[in-house]
Amino acid sequence: MDMDDYMPPLFWHIASLLVSIVGSALSQIASAIAIMLAIQSSDVATYTEMMLLMGSIDSLTSFSATASAVGTIYADIKKNTAFLSKIIAGNNSQYIQLDPEPNAMSAELADCTFSWGPDAFSVHCPSLTIAAGEFVTVVGRVGSGKSSLMSALCGEMPIISGQGRMSGRIGFVDQKPTMINDSFRENVLMGNEYDEKWFNQVTHACALTQDLEQMENGDQTKVGFG
Repeated sequence: MDMDDYMPPLFWHIASLLVSIVGSALSQIASAIAIMLAIQSSDVATYTEMMLLMGSIDSLTSFSATASAVGTIYADIKKNTAFLSKIIAGNNSQYIQLDPEPNAMSAELADCTFSWGPDAFSVHCPSLTIAAGEFVTVVGRVGSGKSSLMSALCGEMPIISGQGRMSGRIGFVDQKPTMINDSFRENVLMGNEYDEKWFNQVTHACALTQDLEQMENGDQTKVGFG
């Protein structure tokens, strides 16, 4: 499907924005100029003229603030357009196999290369084998691809070559926490049924018991963003 079938070209978004900004301020600009010329010719301003002038100045201030945000608005429109283009074009990426059933080997990678996309950051793993129950650490300098490798093992980063397979259930804690706009409890449960004993074990293991006690509504306190 053509992107133009879903939304106008980016140029028309920007043109529409500029017309809206300028159009909303033209009448105020004209009023301000007319009043200032009248004051200049008579050296005396009536109360009505001063009120009109103050209103025009206020509107022009809002206009300048909106105009200064055009760059940010343009970047947001461009980003959203690119995002929608990817959705409409479809996602043909391949990922490593995720088998929920336990296996003797939890992870197996053979000459795998993972990448977020064309000309994007990629990670190459010649060989990796992790047995069930084995404790493994991944070390490396900043930007070497440790987090990307974790994303690949979770089936989030596309694989562009090689063979990869993960077995069993995966629990992953990212560097950037994910929070939903709901209660503290729902952020812990994430859709699972509430089990008080298990819930208390989780909050204790995460050192959140004391924080929870200080919340006015307990685990029903609203958290998240927005």
